[in-house]
Amino acid sequence: MGEGGLDLAAFLAEADNYNKDMPILVEHLKDEETFFRAITYLKALL
Repeated sequence: MGEGGLDLAAFLAEADNYNKDMPILVEHLKDEETFFRAITYLKALL
């Protein structure tokens, strides 16, 4: 998780500043376990 070039913490902060109700999509992951790990990772950045 988080191995790409995008600063996810900054992205999530800016999205939250712009619109607190903005949905964030997490998709194209190989299985349910990977999906839940990604969600857990992203929530920890908030």
